[in-house]
Amino acid sequence: MGSILFEQGELDKAVEASNKALAIEPNSTNALNNLGIALEQFGKLDEALVVFITVHFLRRHLRACTCSLTGIGQPSSTQCSSQVKPI
Repeated sequence: MGSILFEQGELDKAVEASNKALAIEPNSTNALNNLGIALEQFGKLDEALVVFITVHFLRRHLRACTCSLTGIGQPSSTQCSSQVKPI
């Protein structure tokens, strides 16, 4: 749900949906990654970084997280935008 809302530009609702998913499944790497992407779009880079590092440790091989983590602070994380979409 968070990824659909993110793609529709509904960042507030995407954060809310991600938080609801995390209340049910706290270690959901998909929900965490979506939350991190939304936080980055809001300019909350410190919070996004913490979320992406958490995902990195939960699933070290999650390409979307690695891409998001390396691109944090870049305009729209352009390094990976053609390769990775929110999960």
